[in-house]
Amino acid sequence: MSRALVIIQAEEAEPADYVFMLLFGALVNIVIGAIYPIAPFYSGSLIAMIMYIGCKRDPTNMVSIMGYFSIPAMYVPMLFLAVQIVTAQANYLATIQGFMIGHLYYFLAEAVPSVHGKTYLVTPDFLISKLGIGEYTPPRPSNGMDAAAPNRGLNARNAPAPAPTSRHTWGSGGQALGRS
Repeated sequence: MSRALVIIQAEEAEPADYVFMLLFGALVNIVIGAIYPIAPFYSGSLIAMIMYIGCKRDPTNMVSIMGYFSIPAMYVPMLFLAVQIVTAQANYLATIQGFMIGHLYYFLAEAVPSVHGKTYLVTPDFLISKLGIGEYTPPRPSNGMDAAAPNRGLNARNAPAPAPTSRHTWGSGGQALGRS
């Protein structure tokens, strides 16, 4: 499931779109819950929705299942549901509800605009103005424990090459962690 979240967050460069997806899922969960109460809490169906959307967006991505075997991402939701049914978990109906909501979102947000050219789900302007747009850049740790080498005034690309020696120079000429 965490893999699906990473897939979605990597593709959703716009945080407003990601929040709108979550709000859409929560709203549809509440409406369905008012009509047909499946579970007292909707977190399971919301997680299933996120997993379904992430796997629909990148279906050929290979996902490792507990390190034992890998399967294409398009089969992960059904495997997750099968495991819940086999282990007799009571919340498999909430998972099915999450898959239906995820399919509804994916259909309205991505399938219909690409096939018919009509847009039904648009991120509201107030979310865009509050959360902004652009690429996500992860914050650097403020506790001094980051992996990047400290800046000593020289750019790594402009730094002079080390003088050749007769000894081994393991790791010279590479890139420091955290730099691209």
